[in-house]
Amino acid sequence: MVNWKDDRGRNGLTTYLSGTYSTFVELDAPDGGDVLTFVSDILQINDSMFIYCYGEVEYSGRLGVEVIDLFKMRKVGVSFGIDEKDEFEHMLYRGDGRHLGRYATFYDFNDRGDRYSDFNKGRLDFSVKGARASYRPSIMWKPMDEEDLREAAANAVIFNKSDENIMFCDRAMEDTDYCAGKRLSFCGDDGYTVQFDFASGNELRYRCSGEEEWHKEEYHATMLDDELVILGHYRTGSFPPGCHVMALDFKNGLATCIDARFGGDYDLHDIKPLYHFGVMKMEGLEPVRVFRHGFTDELLGCAFTWTYSDAMSSMHVYNAPRSYSWTIFAQGEPGSPGNRAGGPAWSSPCEYIKLRDDVYIMNWVEQKWEGLMGCACMNLRIMHDCGFTFGAAHDGRSLFMDTMGALCRPAGKVDLSGIFPLRGFSTKA
Repeated sequence: MVNWKDDRGRNGLTTYLSGTYSTFVELDAPDGGDVLTFVSDILQINDSMFIYCYGEVEYSGRLGVEVIDLFKMRKVGVSFGIDEKDEFEHMLYRGDGRHLGRYATFYDFNDRGDRYSDFNKGRLDFSVKGARASYRPSIMWKPMDEEDLREAAANAVIFNKSDENIMFCDRAMEDTDYCAGKRLSFCGDDGYTVQFDFASGNELRYRCSGEEEWHKEEYHATMLDDELVILGHYRTGSFPPGCHVMALDFKNGLATCIDARFGGDYDLHDIKPLYHFGVMKMEGLEPVRVFRHGFTDELLGCAFTWTYSDAMSSMHVYNAPRSYSWTIFAQGEPGSPGNRAGGPAWSSPCEYIKLRDDVYIMNWVEQKWEGLMGCACMNLRIMHDCGFTFGAAHDGRSLFMDTMGALCRPAGKVDLSGIFPLRGFSTKA
């Protein structure tokens, strides 16, 4: 990762993920918290000098070509295409860089970017010279109007191994019946409340703030840490359709509720999560008075690989306070024989939440694309996670909610404490 500053006034972080993908965080832009993903190529001139070509295919149509000297940490470049104001741009520039650190890579040294996993081969037209794969779910997913969304909700596939969930696997943590027979209330500090009556290890009744009627629902729960339960359930009959993901800490009475619903800021099929921090009220449990779960920067600069199954692994790079990038290795473990050419990469906004030391939630929404929400609840002492995915099928005909889980490996860390204005540990967004 390099912090480049150039004479165009651009100050940003570039992460060279592989020979075919890179990411960029524009630090001085109004939306500089978003990680952007570029299709790219890297050509080697000698041991210290490289040609880096990138296409800003996500929100604009710019092509950039740079010659980079890693001994002197300088570059010269040219950009050509459409800028942020939808105006034509053709500009020469030069810049100076500061090397911040390196994440792990899982590619052969002789990988020249001319080999692809079976996943990429199925999406590329190799008859087109120079073809490159870009992760464009906005093309793959159907836009939805309100009628479409109501029809999809009527056909929801809940906890039934939906084909839309590529992260469903046999690596998920086991279910727990720890909540069975308990009655409790979540009381958010912002006034949001949910009452729960757990009939068994998979059946509950609940009602939310201001509701008199109780709702029946299937739920799934996992013990992520000692007396710390992660549970999720769909909200049948709600519109816009929604779900709850809860972190219930029975050791100290703290709790977090992610109340997620369709109808986000960009498209109707985007999911918008609301975060509520508070306590549990239950007979025999006295919540602590001072501490709460809250947003955190402790994962900033970390990278991990997550292996969901023998056929599906990904690498997460947490390279911005409220956004991240991922690379999908769609053919076995990263670095395994036959899968050393990497996989497709993309990025999305997210929130990082601390529950306990070494125990976190990373909740992301692939907004402006397919609208999927993924909630990864991780315990970095046992290097495992659990969680849920929630979204709409690519054809728009149904919704789904499923469990997920993966085994974890550390993949490096970069110190970004001097780059971003950190918010520390807070319950304020």
